[in-house]
Amino acid sequence: MAAPAGVGSAAHPGLDRLELRIERLKVTFRFTFAFHAREVRFERDAGEGFERVFPETFSFHAHRHDPAELLLQLEDLVTKPRLLDRSANKRDAEQLVVRLLAEAPHYLERMIDGLDASGRLSGSARARVHQDVALLSQVFKRFIDTHELPDQRRLRVSGWCSRGASTDHCSS
Repeated sequence: MAAPAGVGSAAHPGLDRLELRIERLKVTFRFTFAFHAREVRFERDAGEGFERVFPETFSFHAHRHDPAELLLQLEDLVTKPRLLDRSANKRDAEQLVVRLLAEAPHYLERMIDGLDASGRLSGSARARVHQDVALLSQVFKRFIDTHELPDQRRLRVSGWCSRGASTDHCSS
């Protein structure tokens, strides 16, 4: 698997994305936290352009989605390799989710730093983005804590303690 890539696109310039390539399958997986829409998207590209992994998009609007739905999507990514590609196997799916969970803290931190530096958000909008990142971090941490994943050492708890998240559950 290659290194993460991808900041922005023609459709959404400046929208940072976490892209992970599975070379064996020739598939690129993309995770996007669309802060402006308060949504999380999982997409895949097997050479014909990105398409959604799940028909539904997880939203941080409490009246529409429960955070447990995001846990179920992560569970599906680990247990249903065919979501990634018809040639994917369990190991491909597990490695992808481990990489996603290991690299997501850096992705989210980079996004928050970029938003703060640009001055694009202030006041309640800025607070809302930080709250959404904190919730997303807690969901990812809960998934890590409740699943036995290969190479679990990559998923250090300290990586999930960010400036925007509560640190009550974090340790160094």
